[in-house]
Amino acid sequence: MFATLDPHTNFFAEEDFRSFMQDSQESYTGLGIIINLRNGRIVIDRVFNDSPAEKAGLKKNDTIVRINDETTDKMSPSDVSARLAGKENTSVDIYITREEPSKPVLKYTVYRQQIYVSSVKSEVFEEAGRRIGYVKILHFQEKTFRDLDAALDDMNIDYSDFKGIILDLRGNPGGLLDQSVRVSNKFINEGAIVYVATVANQIKQEYRANPYNTIVDIPLMVLIDENSASASEIVSGALKKNNRAVLIGRKTFGKGSVQNVLNVPGNNGVKITDSKYLTADKISIQSIGIQPDIEINYFTVRDKYFFSSKISEVLTEADLRNNFAEWGNARDRPLFSLEYINMPDTVKADDTTADNDEENSVHNDYELNFAKNTLIDYKTEKYSYASFKEFVLKQAEAEKKQQQNKIIAGFQREKIQWSGRSNQNPEAKPVVTVKTALLSDGKAQQLFETGTLFYISATISNATPQTITGLLVTLTGQGLPFKQKHIAVGDLLPGARKTVPVEINIKTSALSEVFNYRLGVYSSSGALIEAKDGNFIVFSKEILPPIKYSADLNSADGKALCSPGAKTIFTLTAETLGNRTLNAMLSVVPPDAGSKEKNIIFTPMANNAGIQTMSAAKPVSYSYQMTLNQAVPDKQLKTKLYLYDPDDTRAVYKIPLEIPCTQTSYVVKNAQPEIVLGAEQKFVTNSSFYSFRFRLQDDQKWRDVYVLLNGKKIYYTRNLKNSDFEEIKLDNIALLTGNFNTFKIAVRDNHNMWNIREFAVLHKVSS
Repeated sequence: MFATLDPHTNFFAEEDFRSFMQDSQESYTGLGIIINLRNGRIVIDRVFNDSPAEKAGLKKNDTIVRINDETTDKMSPSDVSARLAGKENTSVDIYITREEPSKPVLKYTVYRQQIYVSSVKSEVFEEAGRRIGYVKILHFQEKTFRDLDAALDDMNIDYSDFKGIILDLRGNPGGLLDQSVRVSNKFINEGAIVYVATVANQIKQEYRANPYNTIVDIPLMVLIDENSASASEIVSGALKKNNRAVLIGRKTFGKGSVQNVLNVPGNNGVKITDSKYLTADKISIQSIGIQPDIEINYFTVRDKYFFSSKISEVLTEADLRNNFAEWGNARDRPLFSLEYINMPDTVKADDTTADNDEENSVHNDYELNFAKNTLIDYKTEKYSYASFKEFVLKQAEAEKKQQQNKIIAGFQREKIQWSGRSNQNPEAKPVVTVKTALLSDGKAQQLFETGTLFYISATISNATPQTITGLLVTLTGQGLPFKQKHIAVGDLLPGARKTVPVEINIKTSALSEVFNYRLGVYSSSGALIEAKDGNFIVFSKEILPPIKYSADLNSADGKALCSPGAKTIFTLTAETLGNRTLNAMLSVVPPDAGSKEKNIIFTPMANNAGIQTMSAAKPVSYSYQMTLNQAVPDKQLKTKLYLYDPDDTRAVYKIPLEIPCTQTSYVVKNAQPEIVLGAEQKFVTNSSFYSFRFRLQDDQKWRDVYVLLNGKKIYYTRNLKNSDFEEIKLDNIALLTGNFNTFKIAVRDNHNMWNIREFAVLHKVSS
């Protein structure tokens, strides 16, 4: 209910509330990582030294694809953080890809520990007898200002050689209001810092600067980006509006709402949006954000694809439901914009030096280096904000020329004509027409088998009498095939057209389904010019092979299985049926996996491998130690065996197990029921009615079978003959006209083990 009010109003159960209140403290129970949403994926931005995550093997730039039994495909960073949180010494299984989404999925088991971390990092850069102070604030906690003050004192600021300070607020999600006010006041000695107003815009509190213990006589540059939110926006807004700092980077997140935290009965809590904050000039930046003075965007060009921060898929406040967008009443523009080309080969994601070597990290940080070099080059006897801002603007203009040449060269290496010039008439909106076709082996089609490499061929035509420069194409859609599909078209002469192929590779393990996509054409400024929507159907003939399994439980201490305090060794073994192999991993999930108070704990044994190749000739085994804190109802432990396909991040088999708790050992064996579609199966039809047949077979006698069409049940039968083999034929099923129709066949055996087969049928209307 609370989540429907606005994005930041929440109810917290007792343990969640305790965890939430601890977020503002300097120690917490966790893994020791910082995560972010990058191009639609959950990526590890930082791994703390000597943390549980580092000890387990997680690295910076790893992409988290699953946590325990849940995919992160549609999770926000806060959703992921909630699942990574937990009690000290408990474990969480994290599944990641490294370098590219197509690489194999790796599993890491990480044990939560107390993490002690300061919210402030600092450093002094020295060059040619000049010193520059650098301070990064990770978040605003209860001792952030104290740590900032100590860091600045340690810099020994001497105006003879100290040339400026860089305050880095990139990736800072915010935190405590009072700490943001004190940090702002450190750099300004007069004027308003922030106002807190009611939702009706009545000022109820004003925070103003005082002149004590401030640093105001040296240049200050602030780094911001789309992940700078809330308290970090208060600081950047105060320093910008009071003409104290030059902001560089990208527009901030846009959270201008204020929440009040209340205790409620049962040690629970409620966080309610009841106010908004206004910047020093009484402006709300809600869902709008703080604009930098110097906007800096980047291109990455590699292997014919590109990525541009201008059209990134980073989630901001404006993307959230019920976000009070009507509060925002100011839309600044940057004074100047420049782009640089990011060379991805400079630091590789799997390079451990890059993960832990701060010097290497600074060397490859373009925004930080731009700020540092600007401060070093700024020479004046007496600092003034106006003269410094003018100097930064000139530096940016000169830098833009250098970077433009590098960008042009980067595109030329990929044989893309990119002049870097602005369009002749910047006020006129470019007009393009877009045609798309789905091609495989040069032939147009809309239906593709899994494991197929094909292309969405986009033809872009310039419908104006002038050259359009810097055209970009991006393909977006739900699901893994669409990750990071961006292509540069470049310059297009009047009346000219260019065809670009966007590669799509559907994994062999993918399920039959419909993929909807949008192909957008953007200007080099990131503005959408034209979009084309489409879809295609993927069907799977090579379905995952059925498996058989055994679960073998033995007491490790002579006590009855599942009795309180007893230790049980739980060994899972699985193999495929027939001559097919399967790359997979087995895990077991207790019935209380989603609750906070864990009664049943499964601890992986040290000899467990990660992903293994199983077959009929090569079974795979995984072992766990199981411990119960309390007795289970009816002396029956109900749990599930999960089998994962590493190419798909989803649990493809979920097998229920019911274990009697009165014995000291127990073995259960079973094989999955099989579903075989008829050889004449068609996936495209011109008829409004569809017929198909399938065969069921099982060693333990199949119990019943369901057939669903587009989520609705159209057929059900029980195995009244008690046979292990049955052929079923369905005739004249009405299809959705001119659309995709998804069928799902679900069969289970007498041990409650399911097998599910999905396929999609395209109904084509004859022209």
